[in-house]
Amino acid sequence: MEAQPIHLRTPIDPALTGIWRSEVSGTDLTDLSPVEPRFMEEIILRGDGTADLRWLSPELKSLACNSDAPFPIIWETSSDGMLSIYLPIAPMPEYEIVDWIQDAIRYDVLSIMPEAMTLSDRRYDGESITVFRRQNKSTH
Repeated sequence: MEAQPIHLRTPIDPALTGIWRSEVSGTDLTDLSPVEPRFMEEIILRGDGTADLRWLSPELKSLACNSDAPFPIIWETSSDGMLSIYLPIAPMPEYEIVDWIQDAIRYDVLSIMPEAMTLSDRRYDGESITVFRRQNKSTH
């Protein structure tokens, strides 16, 4: 079953603002399993367009974005249902990247409800579908 992205407001859809934690994941909407604790992630999308992306496992915390970056993590949405999160990437002279750059992680937003958001990374990395649960329930 192929899921289709939904229509979103641009440049930031306020329905997506909040703190989201991965709960279930899989390659098809009909076959989702609980996310293994070591792969749990948290996405924080703020109304001002800034964001945070965190791995909750101690094993993966080293993949967190560098706090020395000259610009923040930002996010935006597109009317065709895409959520883009722009991460700062530190200079890597060995790859001829001499300045800070931004790299985008892109998701298709398959559904958004007050308590859950379903994302697919089909455009970015094959197809992995993840349902994120809202963590800041009292503010929405």
